[in-house]
Amino acid sequence: MLHNFAKFSFANAKDHTDDLLMICCVDKTLVGWHTERSISTMRERCGGQGFLAANMFGEGICASHASITAEGDNKVLMIKVVKDMLSLYVKKPDYFYTG
Repeated sequence: MLHNFAKFSFANAKDHTDDLLMICCVDKTLVGWHTERSISTMRERCGGQGFLAANMFGEGICASHASITAEGDNKVLMIKVVKDMLSLYVKKPDYFYTG
């Protein structure tokens, strides 16, 4: 759902000028972490069969590691999101409250 929301926000960038970069950063981080954890768990549960090329777990692990290690396990990216959210809150405190 987050990935679809990020694609929608990117397509309608005019409506999301303040939070588009934050949404994309959170999406990349969570998708990378989830992919790495899922593919590693699947390979571990398959035992020795998990190392077979036919399972294509190796390609999934390589792709997930490439997305994670680019920012040092995405922790730097999440710190940037928090910084941006705090900056946005200082400028527009009512932005986070709808009721």
